[in-house]
Amino acid sequence: MEEGTQTAKHNKRTRLRLAGLVIGLLGTSLDAFILWSFAGFGLWGLVIPIIILGGILALAWKKPFLGGILLIVFSLPTVPPFGLPLLVAGILFLLSWREEQKRVET
Repeated sequence: MEEGTQTAKHNKRTRLRLAGLVIGLLGTSLDAFILWSFAGFGLWGLVIPIIILGGILALAWKKPFLGGILLIVFSLPTVPPFGLPLLVAGILFLLSWREEQKRVET
């Protein structure tokens, strides 16, 4: 395989991970804000989701397959418009993992 092709695939994988991270952070912020302001959980309603979902995003950065699955699972029980960013982030991390697997196979 040519060096330029490997670099392009690496860049695609990195772009997918970065997009997943940014969208995941936005989704985490949105979910934490919703819990804090509308559900009446107080300060812990803001802190706990940020810690849990932030940890999942950190895991997804290192292990995209496991983190992507966890993000998708955590997006399911939320109200559909608010869980959508986490679902998209999970899919992007899974796509990043698939790109990495393609690189390993070739």
